[in-house]
Amino acid sequence: MLKRTRIYATDLSAAALEQAREGVYPAAAVREATTAYVEAGGRASFADYYTAAYGRMSLASFLRRDVVFSDHSLATDSAFAEVHLVMCRNVLIYFQPKLQTRAVGVFLDSLSRRGFLCLGAGESLLRTGHAGAFDVVDEAARLYRRR
Repeated sequence: MLKRTRIYATDLSAAALEQAREGVYPAAAVREATTAYVEAGGRASFADYYTAAYGRMSLASFLRRDVVFSDHSLATDSAFAEVHLVMCRNVLIYFQPKLQTRAVGVFLDSLSRRGFLCLGAGESLLRTGHAGAFDVVDEAARLYRRR
């Protein structure tokens, strides 16, 4: 990873955060993760990034070294850092419009000038009241840039 990069991984679920912090998943996850890695343009062997034993895969520790795992609620918490990229995929689809508006407001408050927001395929900024704060970079990919 880059020396000056920090990744903030947040969730409401303590169990999900602990699993991510430990980096241990069922071995069955390897197939799906490998496919995603290749589709994202990965060129090295995906096996370089994990070890497998006893029906489990364990992500290499260097992948988690610069990740800060923290609980965060889009319903009640505010922005906690200034970041260049927010990836929130397939979360807003579970929220009512009022909470979608609030969550996108938190993202907006978190993003640096010209920072990027990436949403899930079924998500949109249109009904949040914040669409005007972003330029569309790639609508199909749901990639936006803060103005």
